[in-house]
Amino acid sequence: MSIAVADVATVSPEDPVELTATILADGAPVPGADVAFFVHHTSEDGDEEGGVAANAETDAEGVATMLFAGSADLPAFSDQTVTGYSAALVSSDGRYCRSRSEVASLDVPCAGSACDGG
Repeated sequence: MSIAVADVATVSPEDPVELTATILADGAPVPGADVAFFVHHTSEDGDEEGGVAANAETDAEGVATMLFAGSADLPAFSDQTVTGYSAALVSSDGRYCRSRSEVASLDVPCAGSACDGG
């Protein structure tokens, strides 16, 4: 089984931020799987953290999508810099073991309350 995520970059804080994860098993899409999206960030003191931003279900092509209206919607505080995201298979009706993707780059001009100036 594989979970693939793609690098994301936006120019403006108002640009929609779309996170995607594609789940394949033996080269075939895995539809109807519950996927958790994790947003990774670093704080001013360099600590790396992350947490679940949302869950989505894969479609017939094995793709789960999470859309944020803009980077202000991303879960981060004013002292954090968003660095990337990953996805994890949470549930597939018992057909596949839980697994997680590598971390993809998430390059946005600001995130969370940092977009409002703190």
